[in-house]
Amino acid sequence: MTGGQQEINDELKSTDARLRCPKEVDGGEGTKFDCTVTGPGGDQKVPMTLTKENGELVLDPQDQKQFKSALDAALEL
Repeated sequence: MTGGQQEINDELKSTDARLRCPKEVDGGEGTKFDCTVTGPGGDQKVPMTLTKENGELVLDPQDQKQFKSALDAALEL
């Protein structure tokens, strides 16, 4: 799980937010679970899904708008 999470955290590097996910998730493609976006504005739960990209499992938000809203809320002071 940490590989996909690290990619997202690399994208968030210029912000004060970080994505925290379970270390292990049972299941493969299509598995749904919750992660947490943490930041100065507090913690926000975000539903995520494992998807396949180029044959590799990757971490994707279930709802991009909800993920952006959670990220914005986590970054509020």
